[in-house]
Amino acid sequence: MFAKTGNGCIFQEHAPWRVLLKTNPYIMKILIDNYVGVLKKYAVFEGTASRQEYWLFFAVNFVVGLVLGIIPIVDMIYALAVLLPGLAVAARRLRDAGFSPWWLLLLLTGIGLLVVLIMCALPGKRQAA
Repeated sequence: MFAKTGNGCIFQEHAPWRVLLKTNPYIMKILIDNYVGVLKKYAVFEGTASRQEYWLFFAVNFVVGLVLGIIPIVDMIYALAVLLPGLAVAARRLRDAGFSPWWLLLLLTGIGLLVVLIMCALPGKRQAA
């Protein structure tokens, strides 16, 4: 179950993420393609974004934020770098769910994050049809 690497580190050989990547090798490609796709449209506030596009970007940002959190200055630089793409994909997602992107102003309040996340989780016009 646990194996020792050449440098003496012990890791779990059958960790869930390793099993997931072995059973579906396209998961990393999907994650990277969605993440890079959002970054390429970093200032595009028009149009729509699917739930998959929004939530995969959100998930990758969350994981990267956790990893970079051990070095606060690097984490802050990363957060500033993905702020505009994150707002853009959220605006497109809200528009797809049938809401105005102006609802993003709720993020300035304490409870606004929860409200915006719920709104982004709702099915969009394309998914509901």
